Amino acid sequence: MLTALLIICLRRLNLKYSLLEKLMKTKFSLILKGLFIFLICMILPCTINAQTKKMGFKIWRNNSCIGFIKVEQSTLNLITCYHLNSEIKVNMLINLTIVSTEKTVFENGRLSYSSVYRTVNNREKVNKRIEFLKGIYKVYNGKSCNNISLDSTSTNLASLYLNEPVYVRTIFCDNHQSVSPIINMGSSRYKIMFPDGNYNVFHYKNGSCVKVEVFNSLYRVQITPTI
Repeated sequence: MLTALLIICLRRLNLKYSLLEKLMKTKFSLILKGLFIFLICMILPCTINAQTKKMGFKIWRNNSCIGFIKVEQSTLNLITCYHLNSEIKVNMLINLTIVSTEKTVFENGRLSYSSVYRTVNNREKVNKRIEFLKGIYKVYNGKSCNNISLDSTSTNLASLYLNEPVYVRTIFCDNHQSVSPIINMGSSRYKIMFPDGNYNVFHYKNGSCVKVEVFNSLYRVQITPTI
């Protein structure tokens, strides 16, 4: 499935199948697969036949807008990609500008790639990713690489900004690189507990996200859709 999608994407970039076939047979196929998954993240939103869904949100603290979140979901056949971009400007003793980019790919209902990149005042703060290779999840964080086990999940935290998780029981949290349970609180409210003890509460109306409450030990913010 992955190879077939790559062929489609690369043909649209005027690359020949014979080149892809030769590359996939080399000893660097695992590295290439990771690279191709990244290319899917970049190419899929631009693919003509891909189904896309986008939403924008504002981040509020003490009734002041301190930033934004943009979320996009792209689906083609059995591959779904999520992109989340955010920027926050806040004063916490010093002025901070926090910029984050998250990319996630699910193939056949299984997480196959996730990356988180974050800068604070233009300095790299977080740069990590997960790749599913030969039945093993590999975590890359800086120069280190470790294997981890993950419970089965078919969607991630970014998806909650776009779709109400009516029948979803667990969610993949890219930033924590772990799976968390979804707690149905009733009245279209869902609580996501993170490993560090912090949590978010998502509110929906007619299936659309209308508010997110972020409860952190250091701060509390609200996220609302851009009108």
